[in-house]
Amino acid sequence: MTTAGVNYVVASPRILVADDDSKFLRFVTDLLTGAGYDVWAASDPSRVVEMAGALSPELIVLDISMPGKDGFEVARDLRRNPKTQAVRVLFITGHRSSTHVRRAKEVGGAGYLEKPLKSSTLIWMLKTLLADRPESGRPSGAADRRE
Repeated sequence: MTTAGVNYVVASPRILVADDDSKFLRFVTDLLTGAGYDVWAASDPSRVVEMAGALSPELIVLDISMPGKDGFEVARDLRRNPKTQAVRVLFITGHRSSTHVRRAKEVGGAGYLEKPLKSSTLIWMLKTLLADRPESGRPSGAADRRE
């Protein structure tokens, strides 16, 4: 798209993935990057709200069982922060539990998947959750900075 001599590109959806399992984090990050998403990763749950505030992701893929602060606590913190209160959260867990499903809904979770999960299931869920995302663009050549 071109407006007044400036070329614009539709930005890839930005996704923050938070999981303390480094192998799973790498798997999801590689999968989503390969699918064209702008992916950022956090292995420390205490950094998720800070990173989300700085990055403004359209969606956060959030593990429930993490040391120190579980995914439900992180989601509550996200909802309390004006910069992150509207971000969608997809919960992922290795523990099948109706209590987890209920708690995910209570803290505003947009979706819930159980590990192990298929790549196609995760991609389908992300596409579904991002389907009503407003088209946004930024000038081509605009660089994202990674810390």
